[in-house]
Amino acid sequence: MKCGLLTVYALFTCCVFALDQAAAEEATSRVGKKVTNLALRDTSGQVISLESLKDKKAVVVVFLGTECPINNAYLFPLSRMYKEYAPRGVQFLGINSNQQDTFERVAAHAKENSIPFPVLKDDANKTADDFGAQRTPEAFLLDADRHIRYHGRIDDQFGIGYKRAAPTTHELVDALNALLAGKPIAKTTSPVAGCIIARAARSKQEGSVTFTRQVSRILQDRCQICHRPGEVGPMPLIT
Repeated sequence: MKCGLLTVYALFTCCVFALDQAAAEEATSRVGKKVTNLALRDTSGQVISLESLKDKKAVVVVFLGTECPINNAYLFPLSRMYKEYAPRGVQFLGINSNQQDTFERVAAHAKENSIPFPVLKDDANKTADDFGAQRTPEAFLLDADRHIRYHGRIDDQFGIGYKRAAPTTHELVDALNALLAGKPIAKTTSPVAGCIIARAARSKQEGSVTFTRQVSRILQDRCQICHRPGEVGPMPLIT
C-alpha cells in the first residue's frame, strides 16, 4: 500500500510539474503582446476601457474570483499595493471571469473586502482568453503603450499548502518598480498558484453526439416513464 501511495504521489507531482511548465510557456508567449480590446463594466455599472486610462503610466490587471482562498488572501496586499502605486500613475484593475460569479456576487465580494480599485466583470471570459489568464489571482503588468511586460504571480507569500508571514520574493512589485524607473524587468514571468478560472462552455459547430441520435434515447429510456400525463413527473417530456 505504501509503495502504491508513493507511486501515486510521484505521478501527481510529475503532472503538477508538467502543468506548471506548460503554464510558464504560455506566460512567456504573452509577454510583449499589446492589449487593445479591454472594455468592461465595473461593480458600479460604469464601463472602464484602456482608452479611458490613457494617462496612466502603467496598468496592473489581476484576475480575481470570489471563493478561491489564495485569491482572497491576496486582496489586502493588493489593496495596500494600490494605495502605494496609484499616486505614481499606476492603475489597478481586478477582472472576474468566472462563469459562476454573477455581477451581483462580484459587487458584493468587492464591497465586503473593501477592494479600493475597480473590479470588472468579464462575461463569457473573453478578456481572460485574450490575456491568456488561467488562474486567480493572476497578474499582468501593462506599460504605457499597453504591452504586457510581466505576467505571473503577485509574490510567494501564499500558495497551495503554505502561508508565509511575509513574502520572500516580490515579482509584481519588482516589475512595477523597474517599469516606472525605465529599467529592464529582470523577471517577466512566474508560475501562478490559485484556482482555475471557470470558463463558459463553448458550443461545438460539429459533433458526433446529437439530440436526435443519443439524447432523445436517454429521455425515452430514463425520463418519459415518469414525465407523462398522470405520472409523478412535474412536466411532460413526451414531445
